Amino acid sequence: QRCFEIATQFLAIFRSSSTGSYTSTSTKSDKASQLLSMWTTRRIDTFLNQQLALKYLPLISDTATLRDALESTTFFATSMGRIGADFSPLLPAYFIPRLVSIVTSHWSNGLSALQDTLKVCRDAGVASPLYNSREVISHIGTEEEGDVVGAGTGVIGNKTPSPPRQLLSLPPLARLVNTFLNGLNELRRCLLASAFPELRLFFQESFVVKVKAILVENERAVLKPGFLKSKGEEAGKLRSIAVEMKDEFDNCVKPYLSIALEVAFGDFENLSSNETIPTESDSPDEGDIEEEKDEEKETEESVEQVDEVNEGDEQERLLQSKDSADGAPEEIAEEPVVEAETETEIDSLIDME
Repeated sequence: QRCFEIATQFLAIFRSSSTGSYTSTSTKSDKASQLLSMWTTRRIDTFLNQQLALKYLPLISDTATLRDALESTTFFATSMGRIGADFSPLLPAYFIPRLVSIVTSHWSNGLSALQDTLKVCRDAGVASPLYNSREVISHIGTEEEGDVVGAGTGVIGNKTPSPPRQLLSLPPLARLVNTFLNGLNELRRCLLASAFPELRLFFQESFVVKVKAILVENERAVLKPGFLKSKGEEAGKLRSIAVEMKDEFDNCVKPYLSIALEVAFGDFENLSSNETIPTESDSPDEGDIEEEKDEEKETEESVEQVDEVNEGDEQERLLQSKDSADGAPEEIAEEPVVEAETETEIDSLIDME
């Protein structure tokens, strides 16, 4: 504000003094304009590189404050445009790196927490903090109509979808998803489209790669020979959880985070129309497992019944074939008897004659 006041006063003084003879004061006016231009350029450079970039922006730790600073700086830059010194196109180069740093700091904190949790539980031989044995009950119909297309079915809509509730069975992954969504919430408070490519690149080449590396390292550590003997009773549970967490991240967490990121960017064209969000219904619960077991029992019983019927039919066929085989000689044996009877009858007839 002081720079704008000084510049306007300078112009008011020198322009008013040069309103007389144009030929006599043109040289002085040109020198005054050059002097004002040099001073204004130096003051703007000092403000951007020394005060804004080194002194004020590093102190900002949330995007709400960053948004207020951006609005104030933009107002100052456009005000300087009245004297031909609008520097608002230079502001994104200073604010976007700070915005990316604030958002990715939440994601990096989630990575550190995941790595520390797995390491502590692995070293202590304790698996209870890594899983939740309580039954997860899904709440249906909590989304507002029109915000989510096909709510409850996992279809992508115009609102960030709710996290899959099956992640509650694996608290480390659930906390990782929460930190990622906290970063997206920070992004919404100061939404700068120029930061999207850098955030997307960080997610794909840094965040996802590091999570996979952490999970693979944890799986290799618990699968080492001698781990079961050295860590006691819960070593087997640590192994099964390590494999489950790796599969759950690939099949559920990574697709969900990718969709949430693109929805936060508003880039719905980058999402395939057939892509769906992993939901709790995709993973079998206890009821589904029991139903599958019942169905398997029913199919086994029906197969046994069919086998019994087939065996009965085979026995009947064998009996019938046996009876037919036994009946054929009896008919052959009866023929001579009939012939004998006919011969005796003929002899009796001859005697009577």
